[in-house]
Amino acid sequence: MAAAHASSQTHAILNLPLGNASGATNDFSATARREDAEYRLRDGVLSGRESPAGEETPLLRPRASSASTAPKEASELNASINLVNTIIGAGIVSLPYACALTGFASFVALVAMTQMMTKETIGWLCKAADAVGQTTLYATTRVLLGDYAEVALRLTVLVNNYGLLIVYLVVGGDVMAGGAGVEEKGLLAQWFPQTCDVATPHWACTREFFTAMLAATLLLPLCSLDNISSLASVSALAVTCTFTFVITCLFLGVYALATDGAPDTSELWPDVKRFDGSPAVGAVRAILASVPALVTAFVCHYNVLLIRSSMGQRDVVEDPSKRDGRVFGRSLGFVGMLYIFVASAGVLYFGKNVSSDALDEFVFDKLRAAFKYHWLATVVSNIVRMGYATSLSLTYPLIFFEMRQSVEGLLSLLVGAPFVANRPGELTWPEVIRRRLLTVMLIASHGVLAVVIPNIWVIIHFIGSTGAIAIGFLFPAAIHVAANFENYQRGLPKAATSVWSGRIMFVFGLVVIMFALVEKSS
Repeated sequence: MAAAHASSQTHAILNLPLGNASGATNDFSATARREDAEYRLRDGVLSGRESPAGEETPLLRPRASSASTAPKEASELNASINLVNTIIGAGIVSLPYACALTGFASFVALVAMTQMMTKETIGWLCKAADAVGQTTLYATTRVLLGDYAEVALRLTVLVNNYGLLIVYLVVGGDVMAGGAGVEEKGLLAQWFPQTCDVATPHWACTREFFTAMLAATLLLPLCSLDNISSLASVSALAVTCTFTFVITCLFLGVYALATDGAPDTSELWPDVKRFDGSPAVGAVRAILASVPALVTAFVCHYNVLLIRSSMGQRDVVEDPSKRDGRVFGRSLGFVGMLYIFVASAGVLYFGKNVSSDALDEFVFDKLRAAFKYHWLATVVSNIVRMGYATSLSLTYPLIFFEMRQSVEGLLSLLVGAPFVANRPGELTWPEVIRRRLLTVMLIASHGVLAVVIPNIWVIIHFIGSTGAIAIGFLFPAAIHVAANFENYQRGLPKAATSVWSGRIMFVFGLVVIMFALVEKSS
């Protein structure tokens, strides 16, 4: 009955006819559902949608686990830092190009719109998770949309994050060891020219050795942690490293304003000359072409419920939704302002022909005009590139946590039993060993692909853009519709507004994905 009810809500999104959903439910998910039910019962969750009178009633949230087994709760500050670090990743380097494409005024409007939509969809996920008494995105999806939707979500997150993490290692390899198509030499070749900047460099200067050392000494220890709240200090360091890139961009933007003056009014609006057709069509295409990059730069939905649950029930008097609103609002507001400043400064200094990967612009030849001393331009170039590569390396574990969880869930569905119990602090030794082996295999596969096929930025960016739109728009919208559809059928006005807002968001996400596919094919 639960599967049939979830399937009816899923089909209600687009008003499709129903089939025999209960018969289509796979037996291999029964164990996972049974474990979820036991876990919710043990934590004392009471869930429901409506009172008999038809009024919407608040739901009790899960009680905190006992002090002996519960992981340490994260503070609001730690949660905000983790969320900011999840959002700010490789996507920030493509924003100056998006700003050049759309113009300053349109870019600011797009950032504000994307930020608002991200906050709204995050709120939908949190409310839906509370309504069904779940603490993960996958369990919420399974309860509301069914088993196949959960598998689709896991595969989408897996493909999106797997490709994104390969990009992180590619950027690190380009910065330190150089690579095909990279204008500037690797930092190792600049620091040790007699050993690394030769026809046959020393083995310690190669991309293979650097990637292996990075994985073994930094990524593997961090990714072996069981609790995401343990990464708060690492996230703070990653955000600090990102600020070397941000501060340099702001300095270059101020320098450009001081030397060249204010930009032309034509730079405020979309660059229609890059597209065929009338100016109106060109403007629309420029804006739609930038939406995937902005969504990629803001997507964080796969980690939101994990970060939220890491805060626990620290504030027992205050409504937890207010605490969540502060964390999400401040984090997204901070990131939005950061994106606007960085993108605008990049366009002001490097011009409208800025590269789609702004990190390629931070080379000596392009920086020396802004600095009186040439040695200073070299130092700044090295600091920015090294700082950004370090930031991505420290962000890697946060993205890896969610990707590993999706893989564990898929393996649980395949074998018909939990691969690893979703109970931090209570893992058995066989579960610990399985998780460690899976961690090693995933990191090793990332390293091999980053070395063998380093020139994959465009492909991975395309996969990340379409996957990010599905994660950021399609799944939250479908979950929101399913969570409110029962009240919608009963004629509650608030539920009707929720259902239609979810449907509009779902259609918007489909339009953006279709446009991205058409643009890439052409």
